[in-house]
Amino acid sequence: MYGLIESLLQLSKINPDIKTETVDLNKVLNEAAEFMRPDMQKKSFRISTVVLPKVKANHSLMLQLFENLIGNAIKFNQSAAPTMEISCEKKEGAYLFTFRDNGIGIEKKYREKVFDIFQRLHAREAYQGTGIGLTICKKIIEQMNGKIWIEDGKENGCAFCFTIPC
Repeated sequence: MYGLIESLLQLSKINPDIKTETVDLNKVLNEAAEFMRPDMQKKSFRISTVVLPKVKANHSLMLQLFENLIGNAIKFNQSAAPTMEISCEKKEGAYLFTFRDNGIGIEKKYREKVFDIFQRLHAREAYQGTGIGLTICKKIIEQMNGKIWIEDGKENGCAFCFTIPC
């Protein structure tokens, strides 16, 4: 119950009046990886990345976004060598980010549903969580006038793609 309340509070804190600044996403990634280090070490999870840009954003929200995406890639991965590749390219006035993993993946028919609040694809016994993490990710990106979606990943995994205006 505590986790659910905490997640709902995080969701409620995402609003248009939140302070923005220039945020170095390389630093955000390092902070997220440091926070996730115990889970990463348990599964020998590896992240590879390109140099990420600086964007006009809220540091805390970017950290929350990265932690949610990395956390899901760790949690929903049963590979012997779990990995995530993070890439970014400048495209049509926006940065296009891709967080690609080799986890269990998400079937195409569920790729929109997982962004809805409390939508889970697995039983709580199989994977812990509240069903709010991807809703938070979507709200963060949409508040920044970006878009988020899911594509096929490596092997059976998936790729979370999102845009942030330059």
